[in-house]
Amino acid sequence: MQYSFSFYRLVLMFLFLSLISCASKSVPTNPQTTVEENQYNLVLKTHADLALELWTATLNDSLILKEQIELFIKDPNENNLIQAQNSWIVARKSYSKTEALRFQNGPIDHAEQGVESRLNAWPLDELYIEGNELQKGLIDSENLELTKELLVDKNEALGEESISLGYHAIEFLLWGVDESKDGPGQRSPQDFSEGKLAQRRSQYLTLAIDQLCADLDTVKKAWQSDSSHLETWGNNPQQQLTGIFNGLIILAGDEMAGERMAVAYETQDQEDEQSCFSDNTLNDFKSNLIGMEQIWSTSLSPLFADDSETQKNINEEFKKTSDQLNKISDPFDQAIVTPEDRVEIELTITQLQHLSTSIGRAAQSLGLKSISLGGH
Repeated sequence: MQYSFSFYRLVLMFLFLSLISCASKSVPTNPQTTVEENQYNLVLKTHADLALELWTATLNDSLILKEQIELFIKDPNENNLIQAQNSWIVARKSYSKTEALRFQNGPIDHAEQGVESRLNAWPLDELYIEGNELQKGLIDSENLELTKELLVDKNEALGEESISLGYHAIEFLLWGVDESKDGPGQRSPQDFSEGKLAQRRSQYLTLAIDQLCADLDTVKKAWQSDSSHLETWGNNPQQQLTGIFNGLIILAGDEMAGERMAVAYETQDQEDEQSCFSDNTLNDFKSNLIGMEQIWSTSLSPLFADDSETQKNINEEFKKTSDQLNKISDPFDQAIVTPEDRVEIELTITQLQHLSTSIGRAAQSLGLKSISLGGH
């Protein structure tokens, strides 16, 4: 199925957020709290340890997914497919927690060496991977030799929807297109054992999970104590601290409230949800929020030890956001077309904007510059 142009998606997101955002755009400009040099260093050390912990868990869960996929490829039956799908859901939960480490030119999305587009790019045009009678994809282009190098080269080669790698490429291969109102895609295990494309599907899936684990290993190693990234990371602690705050602000405001919720809310199209093949989108949101709260409570909240009002305010915003998110019914592709759930989605978008703004105010109260006003 074809997707709408990204320009259309961005226009929808802008128009919708401009209507629903009630959070104040004004942010205090006079620092109320000062941060000593030793506090900066402690925060950065704590944050690096947490990042390593999150990426280690993500890699480990994806290695388990790799094992399950190998078992399924070896014996493609219904039980093995279900086990692989379940492992994908667990691995996806771990990855979604790490998304609060994005948007700061770090190892995951560095301007030159970042691998994020090979891990989590979406929306995915499934016809790019496997086509139909009108359009050939990579799997059914039998003249193409499937290799990791080919899949890396083809990823986003024709635009942001021509995705060949990552969680969502694997998701599509495990579930197939979601044409059901009551559940996810209904991939048959026979797609990997019968027909002329079965071997190429198996080969593609194997290459995709191998590349996923390799890229995750690269990001994990960047947070190890002996990495070149950490050797220079502390050279500009104020810049890095700003990046940590911006990761939370942008994920809550621009990404979750905007691109991931508002667009699907406006179009009411299930293919505008993030994990559309597996119906896992709502779990993605919840894990995103868990990762954000973990970074706030572990890395950033200690900076406000003498500002209990700020700590309390942001803790309350996290709780309000979690409570509101839990009011949306699963699956998300049905929630966006159900009147009662559409109300809850709109309230969740607004609450995410409040959370984003509150974190931005806290950051600026420390005297940090270049703080994003996520979604505003």
